[in-house]
Amino acid sequence: MNPQFKRMQVIINPAAGKGTPALNIMNSVFTGQGLAWDVSITQPGREGREQAQKAVEDGVDLVAVYGGDGTIMNVANGLTGSGIPMAILPGGTGNVIAAELAIPTNLRKAAELICDPRARIRKIDAGQINNHLFLLRADLGAPARVAEEATREMKNRYGTMAYFIAAFKTFFPAMATAQYRLILDNIAIESEGVACLVANMGTIGSLNLSLGADVSPSDGLLDVFLVKKGLDTTISVLTTAVANMIELSELGASLQHWKAEEVIIETEPVQHIHLDAEYYGDTPARISIVPGAIPVVVPGF
Repeated sequence: MNPQFKRMQVIINPAAGKGTPALNIMNSVFTGQGLAWDVSITQPGREGREQAQKAVEDGVDLVAVYGGDGTIMNVANGLTGSGIPMAILPGGTGNVIAAELAIPTNLRKAAELICDPRARIRKIDAGQINNHLFLLRADLGAPARVAEEATREMKNRYGTMAYFIAAFKTFFPAMATAQYRLILDNIAIESEGVACLVANMGTIGSLNLSLGADVSPSDGLLDVFLVKKGLDTTISVLTTAVANMIELSELGASLQHWKAEEVIIETEPVQHIHLDAEYYGDTPARISIVPGAIPVVVPGF
């Protein structure tokens, strides 16, 4: 039993964990642990933020979320400023946030972590755009179009392969470039590119790829990447990274990288913005870092 927690709310995305008997697994782990727990379900228009806020008002000392990275982001927004820690029970397609934080992607093991007295609380940074937090990154350009192509139906049918199918559908037609004007902590940069990533975490996808070893959710900085060139270069960058399992930041001049506490982004033409693979809105945007925004239960090693 973990003496840190006595009362927990579990927020469940019912679309998560295709075929996984999630409640049975949770019940078998939590029973007998001295942990009172209740369940709430996300719904369209109430996708985790409201349930997390209600749990805080009800006096829980832990909020667990079962779902993918988008659901985790929504719950984190509901916990902002409360000091109540979040536990992650991975149930998505990629489970990238869990992988970044070394949280088991197996549901039973992730549930056991909550009850493990060796577990610790790690405060992680969050990106912020118009008072909305994200944990992974903001995607503009080609990555945002991949997120749009990878529909729920594709994820249910193909799992993580849905993102590769979506990538091929996005990359192999002619890829449009955009003009990016970035203001990084008051330093202005203009460049043409096919994609822009504003990252809080370095892990991308499920292939152990990383944007760079120095991309950390604990450094108080955003990492801004701009893929500068066209279709052939972009495909080369991605395939080289996959083939060699290396960091994308090692791939040279086609990828620019800066660090900043705040970035203002303007584009021509307007670009869609996806936060943690969920559509948020369009450019322009002002994105800032919120250091230590969310306490998360992580392994104690």
